[in-house]
Amino acid sequence: MEGKVRTPSGHLKADLIVAVYNGEKYIEKCVDSLLNTDYSPKSVCVVNDGSTDNTLKCLEKYNSLITVWSKPNGGVSDSRNYAIQRSNADLVGITDADCEVDPLWIKNAIKYFQDPTVGAVTGWLHYRITNTLSAVRDAEYHVRFASRSPEAKSVSCPVALFRREALLKVGGFDTSYTVGGEDTEIGYRLIEAGYRIVYEPSMKSNHAAEESLALYLKRNLRNATNHMRVVLSHKKRTSLKDDFFPFTLRFQPLFTLLLILSLVGGFFWSALWAVSLGSAGPILYNFMPVLMRVAETKGLLSVPITLVVLSLRNIIWCYGLLTGLLATFQRS
Repeated sequence: MEGKVRTPSGHLKADLIVAVYNGEKYIEKCVDSLLNTDYSPKSVCVVNDGSTDNTLKCLEKYNSLITVWSKPNGGVSDSRNYAIQRSNADLVGITDADCEVDPLWIKNAIKYFQDPTVGAVTGWLHYRITNTLSAVRDAEYHVRFASRSPEAKSVSCPVALFRREALLKVGGFDTSYTVGGEDTEIGYRLIEAGYRIVYEPSMKSNHAAEESLALYLKRNLRNATNHMRVVLSHKKRTSLKDDFFPFTLRFQPLFTLLLILSLVGGFFWSALWAVSLGSAGPILYNFMPVLMRVAETKGLLSVPITLVVLSLRNIIWCYGLLTGLLATFQRS
């Protein structure tokens, strides 16, 4: 393994990396959680990606406790590569600036790297619940993570530990993904290079949720666009096995588009009303686990709001997938 650093006990060295751009609101809590990670030897490395707020000032308080690099803004993938190239550790732990990792996130993952074919271990991403919107976001992810198998087919970078040698072998993160989609993309490349990805649910990170519906929809648009780009740029057998984006989730936007078109067309040809009913069934089936979890968390009055939020999300994903399709064609 490249860049081996060992303690007398033989533990693998881990560099915990976070890229941040204008993250003054969250960065201290993130760094504190990384410093509190119950694992040694480790280093905490922060890449200040051209922030224009007080992020750098927030980081000054840590002095020699962490390594801080400042560089011109280039996006999260570029920033992570910047740190990976300067690391001499065996393992690279990655999270986001608005996350707080569990103290045991490294300890719960480290055992899997005894297998040289393991390129990454990914964990369970939770969202901090402050209102109905954040409860929806947490429920969406709970449904996804709860159904994942130990042999994962994708990576979630807010809570991921990589073999650094594997990252270097596949060329690091794709810098064309400045934010969003970069973790799915590199997970696909690791798998295509012959590495395994392990899912360890006790490896946890808590993510700040979007504070407004507008931001929630904006991020879903970005994620949909980038997801289409990732799928089209990789082997179909890789993307079709992705356990974070199962078939039921991927087809929701298509059923939503069919529902909208059939509802409009029904005014001109009544037979299309039957298509509307047929489209609504799969959508509600996929909504149900999220609706039930949000109702448990925020009460039954949250159900109508959740329905609206999920419906808008599906519409945005329709538009985002089309945008990603066009963007891929333009690049080719």
